[in-house]
Amino acid sequence: MTASADDATGETLASGRFELLRKLGAGGFGTVYEARDRGREAIVALKILDRASPSAIAQLKREFRELADLAHPNLVRLDELHVAGDRYFFTMERVAGVDARRWVLGPSDRSEQTTRVGVRRTRGDEPLDDEVADDELRTRVTPDVDRLRQVLVQIVRGLAHLHVHGKLHCDVKPSNVLVDAQGRVVLVDFGLVSDADRTQRARSAAGTPRYMSPEMIAGETLGPASDLYQVGVLAHELLTGSTPFVGPAAQVLAAKVFGPAPRIADSEGLPEDLVVLTEALLARDPSERPDAAAVLRALGDEQVVARPARASFVGRARELEALGAAAASARAGRTVVVSVRGPSGIGKTRLVERLTSELARREPRTLVLAARCREQDWLPYKAIDPAMDALLEWLLELPQPERNAAIGDDEIGALAQVFPSYRELLAGRSSAPPAVSPTERRRAVAGALRAVVGRIARALRLVLWIDDAQWADADSARLLADVLEGGALPVLVIVSRRGTEGAIGFEDVLWRDAPGLERRAVEVAPLSRDDARTLVQHLAASSDTAPLRRLVDVADGNPFLLVELAEQARIDRAVLEETAGAETVLLHRVERLEPHARAMLEAIVTAGKPLARRIVGRVAGVRGDDELAALAALRAARFVTVHVAPGVERIEASHDRVRELTYAALEPMRRRALHGGLAIALAESGHVDPDTLSFHHERAGDLAAAAREAERAGDLAVRALAFQRAAESYRRALALRDHDGATRARLLERIGDAHAHAGRAADAARAFVQAAELAPGRAHALDLRRRAAALLLTAGHVEEGLRDLRDVLAAVGLTIPSSRAVILARALAARGVLELRGLDFVERPAALVPEEELLAIDAAYSAAAGLSLIDTAAGAYFSTLHVDRALRAGEISRVARALSLEVPYLAGIGGAGRSAREHRVLDLARSLAARTEDPETSARLRFCEGSAAFLHAEWAAAARTLELAAIELRAAERGLFHEIVTAEHFTLAALGWLGLWSELSRRLPDVLLRARDAGDLYAETTIATAVGHYTALAADDPRAARATLEDGIGRWPRAGFFIQHYDVLISRTDVDLYESLGRGDDALHRVRASWGALRGSLLRFVQVIRVESDYALGRVLVAAAASRDAGLGLAALLREARSCARSLSREGIAWARGLGALIEAACEIAVRDERAAIRALRTAEHALTESGCALLAAAATWRRAAIEEDARAVAKARDHFVAQGIRAPERLVAMMCPGAW
Repeated sequence: MTASADDATGETLASGRFELLRKLGAGGFGTVYEARDRGREAIVALKILDRASPSAIAQLKREFRELADLAHPNLVRLDELHVAGDRYFFTMERVAGVDARRWVLGPSDRSEQTTRVGVRRTRGDEPLDDEVADDELRTRVTPDVDRLRQVLVQIVRGLAHLHVHGKLHCDVKPSNVLVDAQGRVVLVDFGLVSDADRTQRARSAAGTPRYMSPEMIAGETLGPASDLYQVGVLAHELLTGSTPFVGPAAQVLAAKVFGPAPRIADSEGLPEDLVVLTEALLARDPSERPDAAAVLRALGDEQVVARPARASFVGRARELEALGAAAASARAGRTVVVSVRGPSGIGKTRLVERLTSELARREPRTLVLAARCREQDWLPYKAIDPAMDALLEWLLELPQPERNAAIGDDEIGALAQVFPSYRELLAGRSSAPPAVSPTERRRAVAGALRAVVGRIARALRLVLWIDDAQWADADSARLLADVLEGGALPVLVIVSRRGTEGAIGFEDVLWRDAPGLERRAVEVAPLSRDDARTLVQHLAASSDTAPLRRLVDVADGNPFLLVELAEQARIDRAVLEETAGAETVLLHRVERLEPHARAMLEAIVTAGKPLARRIVGRVAGVRGDDELAALAALRAARFVTVHVAPGVERIEASHDRVRELTYAALEPMRRRALHGGLAIALAESGHVDPDTLSFHHERAGDLAAAAREAERAGDLAVRALAFQRAAESYRRALALRDHDGATRARLLERIGDAHAHAGRAADAARAFVQAAELAPGRAHALDLRRRAAALLLTAGHVEEGLRDLRDVLAAVGLTIPSSRAVILARALAARGVLELRGLDFVERPAALVPEEELLAIDAAYSAAAGLSLIDTAAGAYFSTLHVDRALRAGEISRVARALSLEVPYLAGIGGAGRSAREHRVLDLARSLAARTEDPETSARLRFCEGSAAFLHAEWAAAARTLELAAIELRAAERGLFHEIVTAEHFTLAALGWLGLWSELSRRLPDVLLRARDAGDLYAETTIATAVGHYTALAADDPRAARATLEDGIGRWPRAGFFIQHYDVLISRTDVDLYESLGRGDDALHRVRASWGALRGSLLRFVQVIRVESDYALGRVLVAAAASRDAGLGLAALLREARSCARSLSREGIAWARGLGALIEAACEIAVRDERAAIRALRTAEHALTESGCALLAAAATWRRAAIEEDARAVAKARDHFVAQGIRAPERLVAMMCPGAW
């Protein structure tokens, strides 16, 4: 404290919440005040550090955290821990009373009737703590024996409660034992408390010498017997007026360790049983002292000694072994996800706690971030949010340099967008501006968290534990998948959940979206009968466990129920004779609660998640001292858990079974009243999410309020990037009550928008269709139907999408031509008209353009975009209409969009380089996009530039531009599915042509899994048929490659010949040639069978398709020729193959020239003209290197070097393939360059 202890009264802390009233006492490192808690309207005791040194801070935190969750009438109740600037303090129950010596011996150590006893003090000695420094002989005051017995009984009860929770007090003395006016004895001051589970050794400087046990002085391992020795010292002092040893500190300490155990020499007039008990407690050997139960029996107390709040850990060797193996794998550098499953109460939480404590014991540099999910918690990212709080707490405890190394300001800024508490880390500093759209913000959050987790995981052992994951949300799983993507971070993720509760959703999403993770599962079964009996032995109040063994059958191996049954049996032995089930017994315990405690429990279980104490009391109708007493009773009965944080206490049911059974037993009217009260109290508190309010309003019967809050929850979820949660909230708002048409339309449109942001195009389309039926105004309804049709097409629902698109087009006076010939004729005519009119336009704002005209432009755009990679010819036709109508309307954003889309259509025509018209269109599109200052328009233009580069076979430029475009497209406020999927498709295909198979194989599974998750048939089919076989071929698994292709095309419409049918034809050709080592007729038969459909589809008007298909035809022709003898059709096959090679060389681009040279070389080798083959292969090497096709160039080198018998060059070429993770390079070379080599 900045002020002296005596000057601090009148001061306020925590923004004025606590007012210091008067000083109560001071210790070695802190001062205790009586204070007024204005927030709770209560008088409390407040312990504050005098000096905020690191050791003092650690001691204060330890004192609080060790005892904060314990509740017992004879232990002081700790409330809240606060840190504000350099002030560290906690609050606790204010016990109004006197210390034990004054209560038992009276206000003075002397009376009229005294007897001289003890040892005279040596003048000049330092006074010992808690002694009066004088030269008088110690006098014995006759104690109040009844009061003495009460003090001893209650002290031992409190200590027993500490001990069964694994804690030791270590500082029992009269000044730490207070007695109030009602005779309640309270043990206070836990500054030296220690954890008995850690086998800590005593520190010689800790403790008060006259009360320290011999083992504390000797620095030996401590146990409960050490605290009981101090009780013996206290009993001796209260019986005789003096501690057993007095004198200088060194003399006292030596006498305790080396001298005989003290005896009470003058016991005249003292109760013999207390004398015997005191001397027994003062035995020098801890094993010779009576335990707490024996002490209580000696004092005539019949109350059973308190037992642990939960069962001792027994068994589970198999499960611990499995979890340990997972932890070892994670420590070795893998990201391991373990699913721990089992029914409620089976011990999943205890099992994981045991594991994490063992990991921390073996490796102190272990960080466990734990999060518990709750059924009625609808906060965004609820499965991660508590772990993020734990991470923040850990970061705040780091020294500033270490914190700066762990997390940067920009990462803090990104995380704070979704987890606002992280703003605390900035401390006035600035970070990068937030991302502009929900999707981009989510990606920024994932990137920031991935970076932070990576640094931490590389510095120490990191465990992320998500408990009760049956209530987890998909948004959390997706975010976590983004963070852990690739499986390269050494992190152990434990997902514990009920194994009997429906689908495993959370793990499904996590494993699907991050397929590189190592998957493990641990099933937690009921305890074996032997383990259950062992648990009963731990639970038994005596050595006679036979009466409790019957509970093993009733509990059926469930540890939670076994503990509750044993507790009930401890209170009422008749339970052992009952035939009632475990759940009935648990309800009996609830029914026996006093009314205030039961009312508070009912409010807590109705809330379903942690609730602020002031709200619990308000809803239950319990206030003041009654509230504190009721809460203490619930804690002592282990029905609730209290979470203490600065400024608030939050209370929840200690176990799902407690919550479920208590709630089920409530009368319907009582339930409704509690839900209604919670809704009102939570709303007035201002600190509640609207989903929770909606839930309570619904259960209270106020459906209008429930629907209103559900819609508000959806809006908040959208802002928090939790799009699936948003869609669910809007659906809930829709279902809660009968809305008017306009409201239903609004909610359905919001559902569609949420699904669109989440990447679920088909779901979004169906919501828009439903909204269109109710939307006010023809124009808005038609626009919703247009959006739905476009989404259906881009999601691969071609027949449904085409049907709806035709209806939308008809409504604005447009039609889809009925045949290829008509499509071609109309496209050429429209193109001619557009060429004649040029690119000039008169700019007009949208408000001045007729609504029908804008709808027609947008409909043409949707048709062009939706059909572009399904029916390219029809897409080209509508693209031309789109440009023409947009230029005529003059609305700048639509003109920019139309011209952007025109760029790849012009590029598709092909030729040697870009045409002058393409350059003019691109320049104008760039100028207009810059003027609109619209991120969506700019993103679409970048996508079109990347697509144009792809169609010009500029593979490296295409990959770079399309990757950037995909990021910008995802950042757009509307789901641009066609553009995003096409960008991913073209990027992966470009990587394939560039020969970057390793990178392609890394990305491909995630892209396909995201498409499946979104139900996006278009994306899944398009990408699977175009590049889905690459990964399997790299792994030398042609059977898997073929299966991928068949699965990809299996659900696609068979009618017509779309781009997907073309892609699967080319990919099947690759697999055929790979399997046959570049020889045979099978591939030729397949291509011949589909060639007519390919020509009729008009797809070959696109240069890149024309080149690729000519290359495929040339390859299968030389492969067939390689299996023929001279004269048996060989000449015809080679003649046709040479024709393909010439066609390729006439395309005017290096890529096509190189592919043609490969075909030409194969033809020359077929006629044994090695010199000509070498010339052709050198041409191929040069052209393919120029176009960036590294593996194709390496294949040409391989073939040439083999002819020239240059083993070094062959080995170097082979290394190119091996570097890309290709297991069978020879087969891939045969696929790329088949023939009779």
